[in-house]
Amino acid sequence: MDAAPTAPFFVPPTALAGTLTTIGGGLIERGFALGRLLIRTESTVLAGAGVPSVHLVMSRTNTDARAFYDRLGFTEITVPDADDVAYLVCATG
Repeated sequence: MDAAPTAPFFVPPTALAGTLTTIGGGLIERGFALGRLLIRTESTVLAGAGVPSVHLVMSRTNTDARAFYDRLGFTEITVPDADDVAYLVCATG
């Protein structure tokens, strides 16, 4: 039996049952569309499981990540007292 992949972008099936805490890639991974592939794949799987949207929280100072999420269709939602972080949401369907 083969071992499960352990690459930085592997999302275990159990993540569907709860919260995926952190996903990240270093500078060397940028430019290969791995993040886009990961988010789109996750969104497709979650939509198939009946999950209507993906929510995430990110630091407001991470402007590169914000631009990435904006390009994928995420929009900010208002959360009281969220000065240092942005809450984003994107439909899965």
